[in-house]
Amino acid sequence: MATTLDKDKALDRVAKLLAHADSARTIGSLAEAETFAAVAHRMMAEFHISMSDVEHTAYEAAEPVGDRSVAGDDFGYAASTRRLPWVLSLASAVAVAHFCRAFGSQGSNAIRVIGPATDREQAIRVFLSLMWARDALGRKEYTRFRREGLGTSGFWTGWNRGFVAGVREKVEAERARVRQDLLECTALVRLDGALARVDGHVARTLRIVQLHSAGSRGDDEAYRRGHAAGRGSSFGHGGELGA
Repeated sequence: MATTLDKDKALDRVAKLLAHADSARTIGSLAEAETFAAVAHRMMAEFHISMSDVEHTAYEAAEPVGDRSVAGDDFGYAASTRRLPWVLSLASAVAVAHFCRAFGSQGSNAIRVIGPATDREQAIRVFLSLMWARDALGRKEYTRFRREGLGTSGFWTGWNRGFVAGVREKVEAERARVRQDLLECTALVRLDGALARVDGHVARTLRIVQLHSAGSRGDDEAYRRGHAAGRGSSFGHGGELGA
């Protein structure tokens, strides 16, 4: 039986053989193309490699892991050394849903998102969209609070933390659903591998800033309403969340 290392090497070799076959076919060298393809297919059969495995390897080569900083100004907070744990908690939930990670930045309230370029940019778009939705919905709910004669002193603390909690619960529920659907499928290995690849990059290259939430969660009713808004948010990776 082939080891994982053997299969990884074979997968890399197959990808190169198929690339050579495509190149040969492009210049009209059909016999050469067929030879490359035949060798590739024999290796695929020997090592139980599927075309989806090959395509995933090509994707990883084309989408190296990198990072991008999102400034506080981009999500509605002036640049500052004061970091808000609930903002990082929201960014982290969205990042995981897109096979990425998010961390605080040393000495600023910026958020660093780490992952493959396409996934990373999508995660940032969704994070910013949720931040603005949180603010817009919160302002409407704040007005209702006042009309209902409810105290507003702890409103924003409760609303923000509730909203983030709702989003995180939605992410966890979707991750559990996806993993259950893929329980007997090799795609589950790829989903786990996507985050493992990002985590490897983080461990090698970054000094991590961890933020810990502390203090009261704010007004209970504001938390409840924020939580419902977060659970009702719409986001994901192609309509689904990453495992």
